[in-house]
Amino acid sequence: MVATTEKEALPIRLAAAVKNAQPVDGIFTCTDDYLVAVAQTAQELGLPTSGLKPYTISTDKFLTHMFSGRNDGATFSVRSLAELDDKLAEHASKESMSYPMVCKPSTGRGSEGVFRADDALELRDAVARILALGRDCPSGVVIEPYVDGPELDVNLVMLDGQVLFSEVVDDFPSPADYSSSAAFNETQTHAPSGLPKEEQKLAVDAMVEAVLLQGFCSGVFHCEARVRNSRVDYRDDPDVPFPVLDYKEPPSSQQQSIFLHEINARSPGIGSSTASLHSTGVDYFALQLLAAVGDWARFAALSTPFQHAPTNFISLANVAVDVPATLLTEIVKVPKLDQDVRIAIPDDAFPNPQLRANHSSLMRHVVFHTAVVRPSHWYGGEVGSWRWFMTGVIVSGRGREEALMAVATFAGVYQRLLGVE
Repeated sequence: MVATTEKEALPIRLAAAVKNAQPVDGIFTCTDDYLVAVAQTAQELGLPTSGLKPYTISTDKFLTHMFSGRNDGATFSVRSLAELDDKLAEHASKESMSYPMVCKPSTGRGSEGVFRADDALELRDAVARILALGRDCPSGVVIEPYVDGPELDVNLVMLDGQVLFSEVVDDFPSPADYSSSAAFNETQTHAPSGLPKEEQKLAVDAMVEAVLLQGFCSGVFHCEARVRNSRVDYRDDPDVPFPVLDYKEPPSSQQQSIFLHEINARSPGIGSSTASLHSTGVDYFALQLLAAVGDWARFAALSTPFQHAPTNFISLANVAVDVPATLLTEIVKVPKLDQDVRIAIPDDAFPNPQLRANHSSLMRHVVFHTAVVRPSHWYGGEVGSWRWFMTGVIVSGRGREEALMAVATFAGVYQRLLGVE
């Protein structure tokens, strides 16, 4: 076992551990925090890897945008409030800043430290909050335009620059799509996508181009983007408890384009990967393992989906709510609360036994669920409070609406068990 602190020394310690072990055919990681260190270690040991440079680009959100093939000059980065003030003054002398903007650490996971700013005051406050997190971000804070269009995930399996498999997943609106005071927490996703086929192809082509520009040619990639000027958008429907993806009236007269958020050179998270496995039969984690050892024949063979994929309608339910410390210490029995760490909730801990015992008919649709607790201030909440994140994979053989109805029911039941309405 190797300690994963002291970032600069990690590749050296990993290499030493591998050399002292039994024969090792490859090494890999499923978390962005260690992608660069693992790539550097594999390169030094002569193990299969895409190399240090591509991972250095993909794990830096500013560099990712620069190597996206779609840099329109509207995205920039700052390392201090003084530098932000200079950038704002520079923009003011040329043309006014176009709000809303999105601010985020150049390195980080998910929606941690990601904020929306609707004016200059909110922008300065968002940058100050991100800097206060004290993250090790080589490119500082990334500031980019907020794109008002459907968000999506594109999962790619590539070999020698060719796409063996691709999948487009709808990513539903987050709270920050409605208010700058809210966070960009994921709410729910769904596959197969409801986007027009031509927009799905546009997204896949754009992500493939970005992956290749970063220097990758083989592997598994989890990409996130938005469709600018999409022909569809989400609308509220009083008859269902979820946003409905529908064609705009009147349709957009402008050309559709893809705005890249990030390229994750790894398999999707455990929830998303489980959803894809049930929908298409493609196991991203197995493929990442095969890529790590350079077994490209099996990699190609296992990239083949079910004959009639997708075979199910799959939705991902996400709950993100603040909970009191007493819930963690007294009911879940977390031994120690630390404001600098994430806490995984054990499978046998509250509220899982209550779900299984009292909601068995609903749980038949839930093939997987997991929970983690993180400090709320990572997402703009109060220091000392805790945010509970749950991800659940919901399966329906009947259709999109049934799956999304089950998501709404499951999320509601789960939040009530946590004491949140």
